[in-house]
Amino acid sequence: MGLVGGSWLVLDWAGGYLSGGTVTVGMALVPLAVGLVEAQRDGGGGVGAGLVPGLMGVVGLLLVVSVEVPGSWEGWLAMAGLVAGVVLVAVLGVRIHGALQGVAVPQAMAVVLLPSGLLFWVVAKVAGGGERAGGWWSVAVLVPWLVRLAEWPLLLWLLREVRPVRLAGRYLVVPLLMLVEGYVLVRPGLTVRSGVGLGLLAVGSGWLLLLPKAEAEAGLSLR
Repeated sequence: MGLVGGSWLVLDWAGGYLSGGTVTVGMALVPLAVGLVEAQRDGGGGVGAGLVPGLMGVVGLLLVVSVEVPGSWEGWLAMAGLVAGVVLVAVLGVRIHGALQGVAVPQAMAVVLLPSGLLFWVVAKVAGGGERAGGWWSVAVLVPWLVRLAEWPLLLWLLREVRPVRLAGRYLVVPLLMLVEGYVLVRPGLTVRSGVGLGLLAVGSGWLLLLPKAEAEAGLSLR
């Protein structure tokens, strides 16, 4: 379970070398990856579940958000880290969903968060903790991690109760809401390209959220 913290460490590190648009589009690949992992788990029957809406969302984002090609070996290494992080998030999302069935949320928090917290502490110690400023290991990184810690009870409940590919739809919903907010507040002017992109992103994210539940997830529990 320490891989949960490891995946976010990799993504945080990669984000320091890549543009915001590149990271956003990269994370939008999570629904595609989750759909493929579900397909492998189910013997190929779930490819269509997340593939089409996921592709629509990614294409929509590419029409609206600019992606910068890395200009250095550090950038390409970060790009590889982003791809690895996306794959790891997808695999862990499906595996944790299966492992959490029948497990209470407090027990799940102990299983998931203790190894991840230990990993973060070890990395911070090796990297020098908060004594050095400006690095990804600095104290500034701790604030988002504390926010994530507060979100974990709800996230673990969702990981247990919601089909992984549906939950992965949040990686399309968040950029959609941010883009709509930007167009409402800044009013940069809506072109045909950006309009089509927002439409594809909206349809893709909505499609993912409205996917039918798996048979094994017919009953929800607040336990």
